[in-house]
Amino acid sequence: VHLIPGEEMLASMFRNIEILEEEVIRNPEDPRPIYYLAKAYFDTRLPELLYEPAGKGLESIVIELIKDYIRKSGWAEERAQAWEYLSMIYREMNDMKNGIVCLLEALTENPLFTSTYIQLALCYVNIKDWGKALHWVKLAGKVEIPKTTLVLNPRDYKSMILEALFHIYLNTGQLELCQKVATGLNEILPNDVNKERVVMISDLKHRNDMARWTLKLANHLKD
Repeated sequence: VHLIPGEEMLASMFRNIEILEEEVIRNPEDPRPIYYLAKAYFDTRLPELLYEPAGKGLESIVIELIKDYIRKSGWAEERAQAWEYLSMIYREMNDMKNGIVCLLEALTENPLFTSTYIQLALCYVNIKDWGKALHWVKLAGKVEIPKTTLVLNPRDYKSMILEALFHIYLNTGQLELCQKVATGLNEILPNDVNKERVVMISDLKHRNDMARWTLKLANHLKD
């Protein structure tokens, strides 16, 4: 249970980064510190580490570290997770093509992680391909969370699924389902954005219902 203040946690993270950097320099062929360093850099959320090219012909430092880890690692499960990290970076860079390619590589490594299917759904949400987005959400719901030594976050999976479904249902006119999803998302992650979504979709559904009822009444009066 992490109860330390944010400032101390940040200082601890950068201390860990220094230790990992030294370890990678000492043992450049050991994939484990390479991966941990890449994840630590990822957690800093610094653009110069995540997105900016590390040099001529190179991608960002985090991307290059993860690619190096994937080349050297013998653990398929963790390689799949590493491909997911790559996908998240590409998605944040609005490069959905590479994001999707990375997730398909993750499925090749290990098709048992629910998160991979959810990440694919979110990529297709970003490019507004609602049919494919729904396809991957449905598949995610059929994949049981595996028993593994890797760190998994089932609560995050549920919120990510609801996030994808919110956009799918909203953009395909399924307002009743969208309202249920928005309410569920606000219960899991209560914040201003999700609260506003519940209000917005409730108002939109009410207006849509009013329009349908008015049309029914008009047809009834005409008859």
